[in-house]
Amino acid sequence: MNERRRHSRVALEAPVTFVAAGDQAVFRGTARDISFGGIFFQARHVLPLGTELVVTITLPDSVDEISLPGVVRWQRPDGMGVEFALLGERETRVLGDFVDSASS
Repeated sequence: MNERRRHSRVALEAPVTFVAAGDQAVFRGTARDISFGGIFFQARHVLPLGTELVVTITLPDSVDEISLPGVVRWQRPDGMGVEFALLGERETRVLGDFVDSASS
């Protein structure tokens, strides 16, 4: 299989909530891996490809809840892969700290 990812993924198991842009319905899922570029999480409710959304997560060993904007890039019956949009400074720091510590 040809790997197209630019960022290494880190496995994790953490609860997430997500909301599609322009919607108020909040859904829940479980993150399975994350990188600087995106996240995969399992969920009962899978959004259509191309849907803009915000994923909210508290990473393991962190007290900071972060909200990560993104777009659904792929899906399967039990979950979806989300590519992150532009992240803020705080979100980048929290995500970077987690990825760096989990990779070492």
